[in-house]
Amino acid sequence: MPIKDQRVYWRPRAYKPNIPYTGDNADYIFKGLNLIPNGTGADFYYRMFRGIETQNQTVADVAMTGTVGIATTGVMTGVGTVFKQQLVPGQWILVGGLIFNVRTIASDTSATVSPAPSVAIPAGTMAYLPQTLVTVDKDLGNLIRGSIVRYPNGNVFAVGYGTVYLNGSALSSSLVASKRLSVAVLNPG
Repeated sequence: MPIKDQRVYWRPRAYKPNIPYTGDNADYIFKGLNLIPNGTGADFYYRMFRGIETQNQTVADVAMTGTVGIATTGVMTGVGTVFKQQLVPGQWILVGGLIFNVRTIASDTSATVSPAPSVAIPAGTMAYLPQTLVTVDKDLGNLIRGSIVRYPNGNVFAVGYGTVYLNGSALSSSLVASKRLSVAVLNPG
């Protein structure tokens, strides 16, 4: 019996960004990632995963090493900082309750941010790295920056910066993302 080309079409419903997705909403297709294939041949179909009961998480910002000050020109100067290790251009940081984008990094103690503050932020101010939320299969992952991928065998790969969390919890043996690929191997036993 020849194998036929099977095509599956779906039409997503309108995205409603004014309400959180809690799993109690109507069925929505999210980037096609919440579709679970079932069956084979003529009995092949997709089920829709509606999500877990709640995805509410409190994700704490991570304090940077040292303290900073930002001039009205956008030049950020640090004391005891390690900008070259903790920052990359394009990354967001929180300083004095304001969010800034890192534009350039000249040294461990000098960087440029935008937008430039209208009033200088005094030296000695704590700076924080906000966590990034990403989807990892049907779970919610977070780290300071980077990507998390889980392979079908359960192994988790990460690259970027920060401790990797899945659904608000660190893996049993903490996986810390770095500039080099980091791997957490699943131990089902």
